[in-house]
Amino acid sequence: MDPQLLFQRLTIAAKASQDLASVFKYELCSHPSALFDISLLLRQPQKPVLADAIWALHTPGHVQYVLDGGALVQRIPWTRGSTYKDICKLYSEYVTRKYGEAVVVFDGYQGTSTKDMTHRRRAGGRVGATVTMDEYMPVTMNKDEFLANNTNKQQFINMLSGHLQKKNCQTYHAPGDADLLIVQKAVESATTTNTVLIGDDTDLLILLIYHANLKSHNLFFTPEPKKSTKKPRVWNIKAVKQQLGPSVCTHILFIHAIAGCDTTSRLYGIGKGAPLKKFTTSSEFREQATVFDTQSASTAEVVSAGENALLCLYNGKPGEGLDSLRHKRFCEKVATSTSHVQPQSLPPTSAAAKYHSLRVYYQVQQWKEP
Repeated sequence: MDPQLLFQRLTIAAKASQDLASVFKYELCSHPSALFDISLLLRQPQKPVLADAIWALHTPGHVQYVLDGGALVQRIPWTRGSTYKDICKLYSEYVTRKYGEAVVVFDGYQGTSTKDMTHRRRAGGRVGATVTMDEYMPVTMNKDEFLANNTNKQQFINMLSGHLQKKNCQTYHAPGDADLLIVQKAVESATTTNTVLIGDDTDLLILLIYHANLKSHNLFFTPEPKKSTKKPRVWNIKAVKQQLGPSVCTHILFIHAIAGCDTTSRLYGIGKGAPLKKFTTSSEFREQATVFDTQSASTAEVVSAGENALLCLYNGKPGEGLDSLRHKRFCEKVATSTSHVQPQSLPPTSAAAKYHSLRVYYQVQQWKEP
């Protein structure tokens, strides 16, 4: 038998069991493991699961394209020895060949943002030296290392933006995370013409569902086509909104953020589709969602609603409290498991849930900006 499991079983069998429940308001390890991984980064979300709502198989012939500049930068490989001007030319020719006079929106990297932890995870520990660059300087550094340095990335984006403008593309720069601005430009474009947003991030799809106007022209979302993809998926945003219904669309930002996005942690053991399913079946969960969508909600209201929402997702009883649910689940797992119970398999503590809830609320309100 696993010695750690034996210790846990002896612990719950102890006579002082009335005091044991109070232990579960603590993490049982050095960090909130239900929300953070062993490297202390937010647990990576499983966002594509939510993206599998409904999708169309074609788009109209004449459309305005809006591009996620961050995904575009990652798209094209760099050749060492080429100048940065040559690299920018590759990008501008690629964009105009595939998308014509597109609208391109870039993230900003001149300060801190709520997406910094996601950027750190994607960089994989790589940090390149800062390069003072000009167009005629040859590329001497690995692309990933170069772009892992925010100063380098901002310089390159500024240079690339100038080249795209010369090709009659419109470019925009967000001060930080560009997701909302990308969607705003796509929604704005759809007021006058059929529009396709090209991007790889499910956050963009969720924001389109929330912000798109059913009375506008057609608006589509599709990932950048990959060589391995036989038939790329294209989401018709109007059809998605009609399929989901007005209630889900009104609260889709909370449904997305509570279980993990680029700026909030994934809940260990909770699938990305769980909040959407819970929203359709639980009036208690829907009640908590309204708090997160209220601009004037107090900190206490957000913290309380967040704990109640997490209780719903972990199938706890109303008013039970996460710490009590942790104790209950620990006892259940120790009694039936064949190996010791990992702390991350338990619901988060009330203390950890408090800050997760506040982060979710902040992100929802940021996304709702007119």
